[in-house]
Amino acid sequence: MKGKSWRSWFHENMQHRSLRRTEKYLLWIIGITSVSAFVMTITIIVLIMQGNKRSFYHEKVSRMQSGMITFMAEVVENRDDNTGGHIRRIAAYVECIAKELKRQGT
Repeated sequence: MKGKSWRSWFHENMQHRSLRRTEKYLLWIIGITSVSAFVMTITIIVLIMQGNKRSFYHEKVSRMQSGMITFMAEVVENRDDNTGGHIRRIAAYVECIAKELKRQGT
């Protein structure tokens, strides 16, 4: 059965049948639960998208800051030939130490 014929058949066969109070409450609860689940799903998706956006910009700013610090260090380093790659080596050591401390949870 399709469309109009199904609706008319249902209407004719269900005229004598009405929903009990418990059935009405159950349908109401199912409806509310479905709407609540839908709203929570949309909320979670929006929060995930916002978190990803913040993470992206945080990473971008961190890279920019790191680039600026490296640039300034290279400017200072190039003034004196004796220092060589000292600042880069120290930066690499500090990075290794920071990663290890983070891994240990310190």
